Amino acid sequence: MRKILKKNNGITLVSLVVTIIVLLILAGVSLSLVAGSNGIMSKAVKATDKYVQAAEKEILELVQVEMLVEQDLKLDETEDVSEIIAQKLSSGGRKAGVVQDEEELGNYIVTFDLTNNIYYCNVKTGKIEYIGTYTESENEVEIEDADIKFTQTETEWTNENIETVIFITQGIDLTNFVLQYSKDGKNWSIYSNPIQSIENETIYARVKHKMTGQIRAIATSNIQNIDKTKPQITEVIATTNQIKIKAIDKESGIVGFAVTESTEKPNIFETCDETSIFDTIVTGKKQGQTYYVWVKDKVGNISECQSITLGEVKDITNSDLHFEYSEEGWTNQNVIVNIIANIDIEGYTLQVSTDGINWIDGDSYEFSSNGTLYVILRDEVGQQGNVAASVTVQNIDKTPPAKPNINNPTNGNATSQNFSLTVSSVDTGSGIAYYEYSYDQVNWVTYQNSDSNSFVTTPFSAERNQLVYIRCFDKVGNVSEVSSTNIWIDRTPPTIIASSELTVNVGTTINENYLKSVNKISDNLGNALVTDLQVKNSSNGVVGATLSGYDIYTVTYNLKDEAKNSRSVSQIFKTKPTSGVSLTNIVTDPGFEQGSTKWTMNNITRQTAQRVSGSYGIQFTTGNHTTMLSQSISKPIANHTYYGSRMMKTVGGNASANDCRFEMFIGDGADMNYVFSYNNGNYPNWTRVSGVIRTGTPKDGSWIIRSFQVTPSGGTLYQDEYMIIDLTQGFGSNIPSKQWLDQMISYFEGTRTFTW
Repeated sequence: MRKILKKNNGITLVSLVVTIIVLLILAGVSLSLVAGSNGIMSKAVKATDKYVQAAEKEILELVQVEMLVEQDLKLDETEDVSEIIAQKLSSGGRKAGVVQDEEELGNYIVTFDLTNNIYYCNVKTGKIEYIGTYTESENEVEIEDADIKFTQTETEWTNENIETVIFITQGIDLTNFVLQYSKDGKNWSIYSNPIQSIENETIYARVKHKMTGQIRAIATSNIQNIDKTKPQITEVIATTNQIKIKAIDKESGIVGFAVTESTEKPNIFETCDETSIFDTIVTGKKQGQTYYVWVKDKVGNISECQSITLGEVKDITNSDLHFEYSEEGWTNQNVIVNIIANIDIEGYTLQVSTDGINWIDGDSYEFSSNGTLYVILRDEVGQQGNVAASVTVQNIDKTPPAKPNINNPTNGNATSQNFSLTVSSVDTGSGIAYYEYSYDQVNWVTYQNSDSNSFVTTPFSAERNQLVYIRCFDKVGNVSEVSSTNIWIDRTPPTIIASSELTVNVGTTINENYLKSVNKISDNLGNALVTDLQVKNSSNGVVGATLSGYDIYTVTYNLKDEAKNSRSVSQIFKTKPTSGVSLTNIVTDPGFEQGSTKWTMNNITRQTAQRVSGSYGIQFTTGNHTTMLSQSISKPIANHTYYGSRMMKTVGGNASANDCRFEMFIGDGADMNYVFSYNNGNYPNWTRVSGVIRTGTPKDGSWIIRSFQVTPSGGTLYQDEYMIIDLTQGFGSNIPSKQWLDQMISYFEGTRTFTW
C-alpha cells in the first residue's frame, strides 16, 4: 500500500456515523434499513463525503487567498507553486500532495492524504473543482523511507568537495514517481546527477507521486566530514627555554605542531594525539631566539604562524662570586667549597658541575679529589645562563708517595765491608716528609733529615744477614708501599769441628759433600764452601779425590763463606788394612774365572756349570738343588728364596770332591738371609752355617753377600769366595778386578753384619 501520513485530530465524522449506526442496530433497527443502498449508512456516507469535500474546498480557498496576498497578485503563470501550497496545507494540519499541471500552467492538482480526494485549482482565478477520489492500482509499487540510499565519495575527514549519489533500492519501479533532492528541505529539484557539497550540510531526498504529488518516502544524509577551515592558534607564551602553545580546531582536530626559526611553512610536524583543543609545552629552546609556531589539522590544513621570542638567563662570572674553603693548605681530607654571590641573584638558583655537562642545584660542593667546579645560574624553568664561573681545588693529596727505590751497592749479597743505601721516592702532591726503616715491619724508626726525594742512609756496620724494610710519608700523612733489601755483613770466617785423622775405606771420594758429612762445618751468617781441595798420598804426591789404595792421605782445603772470609784446614785419611785375608782361591781359581757366570744391568744370567780343571762354577736355580739347567733370573723379588751351588776350596787351595750348596732369602726389608751347607753329597744332612747381612736401604736391585768360612764335620776348613750381585752396574762378561774385590773385603772385615 502507498504511504499515507496521518495526524491524530480527535473523533472524525465517519467514526461518529459508525458509532450511531451501531447504536441503531442495538436499538432494533433492521440491517437492510441501516446498510442497504438507500439505507441509513449509505445516506450517511454520502452526506459525510459532501461535508468533507466542502471542508477541503474551504481550506484550499484560504490557501489561495493567502498566496495571492503574499505574492501581491503577481504570480507568474509559469511559476511552480506546488511546494508552497503543500507547505501551507501541512502547517494547517492537512497533508496533501500538490502537483503542477504541466499541460495548463498556473493550474495545480491537490490530493489530500487522508481522503484521497482530488481537486483541480487555479491560483489566479480561485477556481477549485472536485474531480474525484484517487484509487491505487493493484500493481502500483510500495516505497518506504529506507528504500532511499546515499553514497558519498569521502567517508573520512577531507578538505575536498564531496559528491553524493542518491539511488533507490534495486527492483523498485519508479515509473509513476519522481526522485527529488533538496539542500534545505524546502526547495526541491529533480535528482539526475551526483550532488556536489563544498561544505558540511544535509542532503534531503524524497519520492513523489507524479499524478497526486503525494510524498511516498523521504530520507536525509548528513555531510559532516568536510574541513576547509585552518586550525587557530589561541595562545603562545615563552620563557627562557620553553614555549607554551594553545590552539583549537572544531572539525577534523589538530594532529601536529611545529616550532621553526623561519617564516617558511614547514613540511615536517611533530605528531600529537588528535584533539580539538590543543595544549602543549615545547622545551629545550635557545635563549633570546625568535621562533614561529604552527599547528596542523587532520586533513592537512595548516594554521597561520605566530612568532615568539624567548627570554634570557643572567650570566655569571668569577667577579660575581667569592669562595670559602674548609681547608686552605695541603690535606688528605675532603675540601668543602662554599659559594657566595656578590650580586643580586633573586629569582635565580645557583647550579654546580664538575664537568660542565651534568648540573645540580647547590651553593657548596665537597671535593674528594682535586678538580674544577663550574657555577652557573638557572631560572625557574630550568634554563641556564650562557656563561659560568669556576673555582679550582688543588690542595687535596690522597695519593701515597711512590714505593721507595733502594740502591743497595751489594745487591743484597754478602760483604765484609760497611756500606750505605741510597733511597729515593717521589710524591706528586704535598711532597716527601720523611722515610722510616724497620727489621720486622712492626717497630719503625724515622730517618732524620730525610725530607727529600733522595737521600743516603748512615752506613750499616753490624754483622747481620736480614732484610731491612723502608717506607716513606708525604706531608699530609699518606704512607707509601714498603720496599726491602737484604743487609748481609759478615766478617767471621767459617768454623769446623773435625778429627785430625780419619780411617776410611778404599774407594772413598773426598769432595765437599763428603767433608761436610764427616766434619761439623758451619758459618755464622751463611754457607761455608770448600775450595782449593788437594789430596796427597804418603809419598807427598797429588792424587785424585778417590782414595784408590791402602795408604795414608793428607787432604788440605779452604773453608770460605759468601763474604770471602776463609779458614785453612788439613786432615789425615787412612784406608783400612787387609792383613790376614787370603785372596788366593778367589783370584787364581780357574773355576771361578771360567764358571760361565755372566753379569748384565737388569738380569742375572746363569748357565750350566762346566767342569774346568776339576772345579765347578757358580750356578743359581729357583727350584731345588738338582736342576742345573741354563736360566735367566730377573731382578730379585721380596719374600723369595734363591738357591745356588759351587765348588768349595780348602784354605790350602785344594778342591773338594763334593758339591757345596747355599740358599739366599730376600725379605721385605733390607735383610738378606743366607744358609751354606756341605756334607759329602748327602744333602739332607748338610752341615749348615747361616747369618744375616743388614744392608740398610739397598740400591735398587743390589745384593752383596760377604765371604765366610765353613768347617764341616770332617774338620777340614773351607773358604767360600765372594759372591756379589749388583744390578745397578753391569760387569758384562768380566769378573770384578782384584782391586775392586779388595775394596769389598775392607767393608766385610771382622763382621758379618754391615750397614750400607
